[in-house]
Amino acid sequence: MTFRIVVSILLTALCLDSLWAQGSSSIAQGGGEPSYRMAFFNMENLFDTRRDTLHNDEAFTPEGDRHWTHQKMDSKMNLFWKTVSAMGVETGTLVQFPAVIGLAEIENEWVLRTLCRSYPLGRNYAWLHFESPDARGVDCAMLYDKNQFIPFDAHPIRVSDSSVGFFTRDILAVGGVFVATGDTAFLFVCHFPSRLGGEVADRRRVEIANRLRGMMDSLSTACPRSLVLAMGDFNSDPRSEPMRRLCDEERVCNMMSQLPRGEGSYKYQGQWDYLDQIVYCGNGSRLVPVDVGVLRHPALLVDDPRYQGVKPKRTYNGFRYQGGLSDHLPVYVDLLSVR
Repeated sequence: MTFRIVVSILLTALCLDSLWAQGSSSIAQGGGEPSYRMAFFNMENLFDTRRDTLHNDEAFTPEGDRHWTHQKMDSKMNLFWKTVSAMGVETGTLVQFPAVIGLAEIENEWVLRTLCRSYPLGRNYAWLHFESPDARGVDCAMLYDKNQFIPFDAHPIRVSDSSVGFFTRDILAVGGVFVATGDTAFLFVCHFPSRLGGEVADRRRVEIANRLRGMMDSLSTACPRSLVLAMGDFNSDPRSEPMRRLCDEERVCNMMSQLPRGEGSYKYQGQWDYLDQIVYCGNGSRLVPVDVGVLRHPALLVDDPRYQGVKPKRTYNGFRYQGGLSDHLPVYVDLLSVR
């Protein structure tokens, strides 16, 4: 584990008892059992329009192959917030939007700042992000509703290997507290190496999964009352070797294993699968999963004439702009705080 993770564990252990007491008081005052929706979404190339000479982003500029413009970026961001709105849950007379949204394929902090400050719903959210060594310049990030979740630590976990020229997205690690209940959580946002990388990428996914599992085990042992959860595009289906290394369905559970086969968040050559997954390690946490799903909103789908049915509506079909949001669908889990 990194030094900062150890520091986070120690800080959490010192304040956990008081946070637990605050949470019990909050539940009693609220007269119910609060819940939180946690979501993840691979945004498929959310770039700004400027050329970054340090990364391979020239296609996503006005002069590039995709003729990427501010208007197209604005349309993609607007559709994202409509999607977040569709993920809202009615709680009495109010609508509660996701407490945390993990993101993949975000170019930089400027994109996140624009995403949060230029749209009404976005103003409820703040962001966490670090630059990673990915060749295209895309990173993991996290949005969090400031009224539902307060982070106390965030840092990147480097999983690239510069000695052999292997560069990929960092894992984003976040520690925080849920406002209504005082429950503590350690969260990981992941985007594992692409399946197009051949045997090297296959091996790296297994190595990263082993490392992530070790961190999750250490955190749940050191802070047994805390939620430990990983979300991301693992570029592996739930039955693959990397996910078997990460999940044992006893201590660490892959939430997507509860969903029907033949469905999923990503469609390739006519086959749906769950590349986007949420992995839960509750241990002694009061936050327990009560629902998991994939958002299949009509605005996110388009007819699939080649393989029949529907498929995710991408921003581009090849080089042809079609105005969709992503080749992935968002996934979510609902956590209920129980006594």
